[in-house]
Amino acid sequence: MKRELSKNLLKAKKAYQNKEYLEAYNLYKNEYDENPEQFNIWDKRFFSWSIYRTFVKEFDYENLDKIELIFELVPQEDNSKKDGASATALTAMTIADYFFEDENYFDVVEWLNKINPLFLYEFNEEEAKGVRYSSKREKYYTLKSKSLINLGEYEETIKVCEEALSNLSYPTGGIWFKRRIAQSYHELLEYDKALEILKEVFKNKKDWYIQKEISDNYYFMGDLDNSLKYAIEAALNFGDIDKKVNLYVLIGDLLEEKGETEKAIKHYQLAYAIRLHNDWGIADDLLEKLEDTDINLDDDNYWKIEKELRGEWESLKYSNQSRIYGTIRTIFPHGKSGFIEGQDYNSYYFEKRSVNGDKSKLDIGKLVSFFTEEGFDKKKGKKTINAVSINIEE
Repeated sequence: MKRELSKNLLKAKKAYQNKEYLEAYNLYKNEYDENPEQFNIWDKRFFSWSIYRTFVKEFDYENLDKIELIFELVPQEDNSKKDGASATALTAMTIADYFFEDENYFDVVEWLNKINPLFLYEFNEEEAKGVRYSSKREKYYTLKSKSLINLGEYEETIKVCEEALSNLSYPTGGIWFKRRIAQSYHELLEYDKALEILKEVFKNKKDWYIQKEISDNYYFMGDLDNSLKYAIEAALNFGDIDKKVNLYVLIGDLLEEKGETEKAIKHYQLAYAIRLHNDWGIADDLLEKLEDTDINLDDDNYWKIEKELRGEWESLKYSNQSRIYGTIRTIFPHGKSGFIEGQDYNSYYFEKRSVNGDKSKLDIGKLVSFFTEEGFDKKKGKKTINAVSINIEE
């Protein structure tokens, strides 16, 4: 009996080594069903890898019961100090990935709970052009925290994100973990905590949607002035107009509450035109906001409306400034930035994307006007005053 078992296990191992994974699986499975106690650790490892190669690499939901046997066969190996392969960890992460793509967030969490993230490799030495990629451990925390927040498990999301920040030495997604913490605090109605974290995030991630989230928290705190300030800055910040549709509705709501109905309607019109142009559904409450107005509801020329509103946003943002005039002194070889020599004898750094209108007309010696805002020179580690909203003066 033992001799026959040993023979069949050798046959199964040889099938695996010949990449005949299904045959290896069948041989191992038949023996394991009859004599599980006879399998040594190497038999179990080869059996687990045959399951992985047969059913995980070629995933089908019908085979989940077969896949789960891996966790019975071998414990997760501690690969925290080396980037080694563990069938247990690879299986849990791969299946979690499949569930995440299908938006089955509960199952993502269930599968990730089968393994210990501290046994996953923390570092990823694979880099391209100085870009560091996330490690296996970081990917675990990313999948889990994203799934939890989608499930509305906000307290658990905060816990997992804080654990990630504590257990990752160099998290490439550290900003995103902090953002998820802030989003969770927002949902838990702890707006002051959300604001504190978002403002810290914005120092390193100066994107419009962070400003929009800051605005949202001020709005729910009843601070309409600060909410409008950040919403306007988000509207003026770089980003696709289409993606800002909810931001424009927020600005409209803020202006409406401040009694500036006419300006509010213009923002509702912009949001409506974007949805109309993209053939997106239009919510009843947005239609209600445009009732009894003379707005042409067939007009989807949203870029024209946005251009008109941009002037109003700049007036609001820079209401305490006057335009400064100057001359383009330097444009760097890459063509993306340079310096302006102001008529006030100061030098101002600018980025080409801050130029309004036809950027091809920008050249050394051109007369321009601009506003200023605070920036930060990472190389020199100090604050700067940058030129923004630049107009080329013909």
